[in-house]
Amino acid sequence: MMSEALSAVEAEPGTHGRTDPADRAAPSLSASRKARSRFSPDEFFGHQPTSTVSLPAPDPLVENLTRCVIEILAGARELEQISRWVTDSAQR
Repeated sequence: MMSEALSAVEAEPGTHGRTDPADRAAPSLSASRKARSRFSPDEFFGHQPTSTVSLPAPDPLVENLTRCVIEILAGARELEQISRWVTDSAQR
């Protein structure tokens, strides 16, 4: 019984069940590059029209922005902290 298990494991005499890495067929690098399309950051990160229904509610953003503006006017917060939420002209 043990000899049957050993004979099933051995592929060829002298290899002890191991295969040569050169025998494994690896996909060529040029073939994998041809299969993928070129990534366009403008398509992924650019302007993407969205319906109003799909957008989140503006209330939390407006509340936080209003709080930040009041804190800026009171001198408790720096103006640069709202730069990601407003346009350049609004920040000026």
